[in-house]
Amino acid sequence: MHLEIDRVSDAAERAAIADELRAVLDDVRVAVEDWPKMRAHCRDLADEPRGGPP
Repeated sequence: MHLEIDRVSDAAERAAIADELRAVLDDVRVAVEDWPKMRAHCRDLADEPRGGPP
């Protein structure tokens, strides 16, 4: 991943940008770590009808 951000001289603005980037990257990490569990759950749901009538 490569990000380019124009020069920002205000320290508070730099801190806000860094906080927002951390939040986005945390969201991505959570989604990636949860992917195998979500996929397994979807497969289980898809297999339910094959087990016979309710």
